[in-house]
Amino acid sequence: MVIDLLIIGAGPVGLFATFQAGIMGLNYRIVDSNDIVGGQCIKLYPEKYIYDIPGISKVLAKDLINNLYTQANLFDLSSRLMLNMQVVSIKKKSYQGHDVFSIQLNDVTNNKKRDIIFAKTILVTSGSGVIEHNKITLSEAKFFEDISLFYKVLSPMTFANKTVAIFGGGDSAIDWTKQLSHSSSKIFLVHRRNTFTSFLSSSDIANESKIQILTPYVLLNIEGSHATGEIESIVIQNIDDKKIMKIECSHILAFFGLKSKQSISAEDSLFNHNGLLDVSNITMESKSNNIFAAGDCCSYINKPRLILSGFHEATVAIRVIYERVFGHKTTIKHSTDLLK
Repeated sequence: MVIDLLIIGAGPVGLFATFQAGIMGLNYRIVDSNDIVGGQCIKLYPEKYIYDIPGISKVLAKDLINNLYTQANLFDLSSRLMLNMQVVSIKKKSYQGHDVFSIQLNDVTNNKKRDIIFAKTILVTSGSGVIEHNKITLSEAKFFEDISLFYKVLSPMTFANKTVAIFGGGDSAIDWTKQLSHSSSKIFLVHRRNTFTSFLSSSDIANESKIQILTPYVLLNIEGSHATGEIESIVIQNIDDKKIMKIECSHILAFFGLKSKQSISAEDSLFNHNGLLDVSNITMESKSNNIFAAGDCCSYINKPRLILSGFHEATVAIRVIYERVFGHKTTIKHSTDLLK
């Protein structure tokens, strides 16, 4: 069977694209290499507020994703969604007399090839690609990960009434230090430099009684139970005078930045040297016919890197895709014409 459209990436833009595809009556599937929808909103900052969604003063990232999923499921998203699936190749083929794409998927849970999908068009909404946190390199760190050592905040209540060591000098480190100081018993903010790169100044939190800023220090050791994953203390060292300090704490938050890569390969390279797809801002089509892109994975002159821009780009792409699939422009103008 040949489907009308394969959407690659189930972040906020991909989810909204499925809603638009549903409105247009397109036969689509959506794949994502993660085990959950939501992209960066879920993987990186589920508990942070987003303030620039039109008509909503603020919304938690995780709630935005839940709302987008519910909206898209009006057109049976759950039966069209394929998680833990990585696109490893995109090839042009002739299938039953039509030029289509042959898309090979790999199951990331066992690294085995799955069935090939045949699609008339492709919409890439993969954002920044596969994103991973830069982790603490100490050998003992793995014993504490996801128990008392974290690289993102899934629930602020995890750190309530706890002594927390936060490592990093960017926005996430400063922001979470400030937010968690309201509920944690004590916070040590540790950074390897004397200056911070955050848009928030360290002076914004310096006078908070629960917060102690330690610079320039690096982490030497994590002490605790390897069996239970509970942290008892950490050992840090001053970069300048080499003095060593031991701190009693129960949790670590490490914000050492991210690394990302696009996970899609094809017969000819889709991505430019910056790892983005160059597209027309009129059609959202890439240099490869019938391959479109929306969201942070695409590039054009003066492109805003905002979720709301991705929503617009996905809407434009879906309408052009409809015309390619059916050979005429859509007569559907408003969702109110369909959703009663």
